[in-house]
Amino acid sequence: GEQALSYADASLRMRRQVLAADNPEISTALNLKALALADLGRLDEAIAALTEALEVDRKAFGDIHPSVAGRIGNIGTLEGQRGNGRRALELAIESLDITRQVLGPGDAGLIIPINNVAFQSHRQGELAAADSLYREVRSITERVRPEDDLIRLVVQANHSRVLADLNQVSAALELSSHARDRLAATLGDDHWRTVVASTVVGRCLSLAGDVEAAEAVLTSAWSRLQESRPLGDIYRRDALAYLVELYDQAGRSAEANRYRARLAAESAGS
Repeated sequence: GEQALSYADASLRMRRQVLAADNPEISTALNLKALALADLGRLDEAIAALTEALEVDRKAFGDIHPSVAGRIGNIGTLEGQRGNGRRALELAIESLDITRQVLGPGDAGLIIPINNVAFQSHRQGELAAADSLYREVRSITERVRPEDDLIRLVVQANHSRVLADLNQVSAALELSSHARDRLAATLGDDHWRTVVASTVVGRCLSLAGDVEAAEAVLTSAWSRLQESRPLGDIYRRDALAYLVELYDQAGRSAEANRYRARLAAESAGS
């Protein structure tokens, strides 16, 4: 919150007083400030701080370096949060390209950059590319991460969304259910990552024609997501879209229109 931002500002001022402008510690302090700003929803300022951090890293390390790739990836994530999906994908690809140049094939350091490109590709409707990338990153996580590792489970949940959109409902339901159950065991039922995974389970049940079960899962998830605002409300809008889809398929127009209006309001406010 504000306290974290105050601390980050003080840390940055202190470092600027004693360090050269291209010292990597300046970049680290700018990154901390950007995180604090992002947590407060001040995305434009957060992106500006990260952009300055990126320039510091480029001066210190050159263009091909893990720190440079990381800053670019973080900027891309924030661009996605403020609705610039195409720009977010471009930056995610740039970050991954640099990381691939630095690391060997299958390296654990590729997990986050590949996941980011897959996530943004999916958001842009590039389902085949997203599916391929998620299969690549899952092969890495399954080799280097334990079964209940958070990143491994998040990748599975993300991939299940793509499988659902590709109408591979059975595979999507199995994968999303596994990820949801293991996330619940690790983080608890009310953690937003668990709830987000539940929305995919609900959508898969809807696509499979189990309206009653889908409704129970999705309305519960929506209720819980109203108390949390992860990733600029992207997942809140997903839950609403899944409810609209469910009620449209069930011929329940009143409920569908109620959630459709809420989705329009959420989208307009993003």
